[in-house]
Amino acid sequence: MTGPVRAMRAMRAAGPDPAGLACETVPVPEPGPGELLVEVRATAVTAGELSWPESWPAIPCHDLSGRFAPGRVRSCR
Repeated sequence: MTGPVRAMRAMRAAGPDPAGLACETVPVPEPGPGELLVEVRATAVTAGELSWPESWPAIPCHDLSGRFAPGRVRSCR
């Protein structure tokens, strides 16, 4: 049996126009092997980032500040 879907708030872009940015509730992603889940505390989005995604909608972000999600990290090197 699975538990309830965890959700987070994210600024999602519907396309390359900055006017398409909207704050939405989306499912928390599950990290894959060798990945970490980071709870983002602050981020910046630039208009240039909106030209990077290969598909839409997308969650743009390359500069961020956060912490490892609790209970997800056993060790870090």
